[in-house]
Amino acid sequence: MSTTGRATRHIFAALRKVRVALLVLTLVVSAALAFGISGRDVRRMNAFGDAVRRWQTNPDFREVQREYVTLGVEAMRGRWLAVPAERVVMGFRSLPGLPLYLAVNESSAAHYRAFSTGEMSAYLHLTGEQGVSAALEMLEDLGRRETVSDADIAAFLNGFKLPVAVVTDAGAIASVRRLLADTQRPPRPFTVRGDVVAQLRRHLDANLDVMTREEQAAAMRAFDARIRAADFELWRTKQVSDFLGGIWAQGYGPIYLDGIEWLMRIRAAARVVLVVTLLLTGWLLLRSRRPGLAGLTVADINDRPRRAGDETE
Repeated sequence: MSTTGRATRHIFAALRKVRVALLVLTLVVSAALAFGISGRDVRRMNAFGDAVRRWQTNPDFREVQREYVTLGVEAMRGRWLAVPAERVVMGFRSLPGLPLYLAVNESSAAHYRAFSTGEMSAYLHLTGEQGVSAALEMLEDLGRRETVSDADIAAFLNGFKLPVAVVTDAGAIASVRRLLADTQRPPRPFTVRGDVVAQLRRHLDANLDVMTREEQAAAMRAFDARIRAADFELWRTKQVSDFLGGIWAQGYGPIYLDGIEWLMRIRAAARVVLVVTLLLTGWLLLRSRRPGLAGLTVADINDRPRRAGDETE
């Protein structure tokens, strides 16, 4: 065989290896994306996504906050190929070129770590992220008015600037009226205005760092009633903080919902790619004249039978 013929055969052999490598890579990546998330974790994410959709219509903001904590902690228990959701989300938000509201910031790691730990940890962290002092002043102003119109409440809600506009429909307005009834009837200033998290922590029976997920969930279920019985003024301020947490969840929840929906689309597409790749692999194996992946190829000009005078390599 001539030098040109040998070079041609080497090129085709290299191309076959590249094809095999690409095929194997496609199989591995598509299988990881298609089945790297368990059905249970998919249900957790879908439950969170369904809640986010509900929060966009007639939200009771304090109830939204409670759901955000409970369902957010559940969602953060998920894993992708044994990688915790905390690291997956942080990795995604660290990708270059993301919009500013999606890009990771100084508090992101602490936020996801708290939600990966348990409900009480998540709740206290979320409480610490709220600007309670300004909201207390706004509610005191509403409480002093002889009548509070729906327009007044809508203006109050529009004062919160989030990536998604705060809902101002009938349910949202009713939620503010319930908050006023709980904290401003009769109208009076809030006496607890300082570090709300530190004051709430004093009502925990155990160190948060040693509490299990189950213990945190149990403590969270009884926490509101416990604070109300022990310190009513702290409870009043806590209601405002919880309300703000619900506004935060309603406004930022759609960002997480976008991520969940894209992940589900990628998962579905990966399953299609996996099936197609498996079918292609089977087809190529049947066409190959040599068994095994090393022989995956289509007929080419150099695969003809050798003649007696051909050079060997």
